[in-house]
Amino acid sequence: MSEHYSRRKLPTISYVSLSEALTWIAFGDAMRPDKLREQVEGHQPPVTDSPEERVRKFFAGTNDDAPAVQGLGYFHDRQSALDRLTEAWRQLREEVERGAVKVRGRFTPTYSLADARLADVSDLTGALLATSSQFDVSTGGLRRQPEGSPDIMWQGDPRSFDREYDSFGDDARATGGYLLVEVERDGVLRSWPNPVNLPRKSFDEVINWCTDWISSGRGNGMDRAWESFSAAPEHVGLSRDYVFRPAWRKAKTR
Repeated sequence: MSEHYSRRKLPTISYVSLSEALTWIAFGDAMRPDKLREQVEGHQPPVTDSPEERVRKFFAGTNDDAPAVQGLGYFHDRQSALDRLTEAWRQLREEVERGAVKVRGRFTPTYSLADARLADVSDLTGALLATSSQFDVSTGGLRRQPEGSPDIMWQGDPRSFDREYDSFGDDARATGGYLLVEVERDGVLRSWPNPVNLPRKSFDEVINWCTDWISSGRGNGMDRAWESFSAAPEHVGLSRDYVFRPAWRKAKTR
């Protein structure tokens, strides 16, 4: 069955991986980091050269170990899908900036998963995400973004070598990054309850609808309000539990 007809929901846990959050926003399909990497990179042929031979080819300018491999699934048209993923990353950072969604991760100066597992968990604010603004598909982590480097980096990207070369340069800050990055599930569902299929409706807009309903004198019973809200075509697909109920509670406290 095609990937487009077997969409995955966000796992029912408090925090989901950054990969799952971004692919939910971009495609309505929450992909684990390994699945996202598989689709972006495609089926890479095995590397048969020794490390010494690969170095020799690189400095001789004859290194052809990275042929153009087509992506899979949503990334069959790789650039178009990367553009959608980049836009999802931009939207997520905006929601973090305004406090609607929480993101957390573990900083490692060596960008090592072993070190990250021993590091403390940190809340990643909008300011931190503006600094560590490059999403690394290969690890599901975040790194500083060198000038001219894309928001989304993957192993086969023509600029990936430049990115790694920079990390071994004079600026030690380019070496590290955040791994084991996770996003608050409820925050994602509040901001993107029904991605892809319908225009996005913000949580604040739902709160305003609830406030207008209550102030109109039609009652403050949530069940009746939900019936009216869900019947409107522009609200189809919005979750009662993750969007309407929290918005209703906030509206009643105004």
